[in-house]
Amino acid sequence: MAVSPVSHAGKCGSKVEASVPHKKATSLVSKRVTLVVVSLFLIVSRAAHVLFAQPFKKDFKVNVPMYLVIIECCSFPIALFGWIALSLYQRGELYVENWRYRIPMYALMAALDGVNTITASVGLSALPATVYTILKASSIVFSVAFSKIFTAKQFTVFHYLAVAIMMSASAVMGFYGNKDSGQAANATFGSFVFAATSCVVSSATLGALGVVTYKFIRHEKQKSDLLCIAENNAFQSLFLFLIILPVLATNEVSQWGPMFQKASDSGKLGLLVGCSVGMFFSRPIMLFSSIAATSLASAALTRTLGAPRRLVVVLFSALYFKESMPFYKLCSVGLMCLALAVYIYGGHVLQLYKKRAAVAAKVGDAVALKMAPVSDSSDTDHTTRAGHAV
Repeated sequence: MAVSPVSHAGKCGSKVEASVPHKKATSLVSKRVTLVVVSLFLIVSRAAHVLFAQPFKKDFKVNVPMYLVIIECCSFPIALFGWIALSLYQRGELYVENWRYRIPMYALMAALDGVNTITASVGLSALPATVYTILKASSIVFSVAFSKIFTAKQFTVFHYLAVAIMMSASAVMGFYGNKDSGQAANATFGSFVFAATSCVVSSATLGALGVVTYKFIRHEKQKSDLLCIAENNAFQSLFLFLIILPVLATNEVSQWGPMFQKASDSGKLGLLVGCSVGMFFSRPIMLFSSIAATSLASAALTRTLGAPRRLVVVLFSALYFKESMPFYKLCSVGLMCLALAVYIYGGHVLQLYKKRAAVAAKVGDAVALKMAPVSDSSDTDHTTRAGHAV
């Protein structure tokens, strides 16, 4: 019996059409699982980065910000090896696409990250973890401001309300944070102001870095491309290491040897080495997961994940490191949590608005298509035949 080619094609077409939604659903599930894993890595690595620095103040009574910078940035070979391995596995060779644009952008991002890393380390090595965390949370203020100025991103009234609340939390901490007993040894009001200002500068630089990263991803159209993420991570880490090398010329380097000797004499060398190793590995994980979260979703997600991470730092500081929690600090923590919650809700409202706008646009296109005049092929055919007949 002969098989009708039309019916056979129809069956094949139905199978293909049926497989398309299945592939889309599988891809969506895979992306969500990847995003959850990346988010967990980002929360854990950023919280660990802050907590591993606390024993330097609590146990060793030292203020060594440049040591923290060097420990973090020396981990660039891990990111470089990851990119090389992934590039050889996927492409079989090493090269950078559109390198005339990408290499300068990687250098710019590394320069911004260098300012962020150095200023953040100054605050991290001098301030208690909770004070540092709340002052660093002011990054959402600069993120909203820079995004509004340099990008076409939309914001709701909830985003601006979150900015106002976060500024209040930072102001409370700025007025009363210098009275905290958990600061580094020999801390004065002047050193507190310098450390707090460093945190604010770090937050501003971090906001600018987020905007530059967003523009880079939009320009290259490489969202969710793992190889592009690894390449960005590798070159940004390498350039960052080259940028911060001059810190080895500072006078602080002379304190590193006595610090290890003192830790060895007191039987705390293992703690010192463990904290150093923890900061060494947390840096590449933190940078990679931050770039990945921005690429897979958006910079808004990266800022949203700051809420659980900051709560982890506050809880560990109070329970494990026995950091004091006076009333002003609890007020600041409460305002910070409220600001982040309002910011997250603002993002949710904005996403709902965009979805409704997209649906309305599709409905409008469908209505316009139905109302558009349609030419009758049969009339055209009759007219043509009549013309030939004449």
